[in-house]
Amino acid sequence: MFTAVDQLPKTARKLLEGSWAQTFYDEYFSKIDEKVSSVLYSDKKSDPNTPANILMGFETLKSGFG
Repeated sequence: MFTAVDQLPKTARKLLEGSWAQTFYDEYFSKIDEKVSSVLYSDKKSDPNTPANILMGFETLKSGFG
């Protein structure tokens, strides 16, 4: 499976991999357990459900960067 990162030129990918964003993804974002917040999701196919790891990641970044 290809990701958006795979589409980047080599130089941009290397910069990304050496930035805080890669560390944030590896150490925090990818370890968020979405099952904990699954009770908040709707079972209806028509209702939008933003993944919990994205919401929690945004809140973490917001609190860290003010």
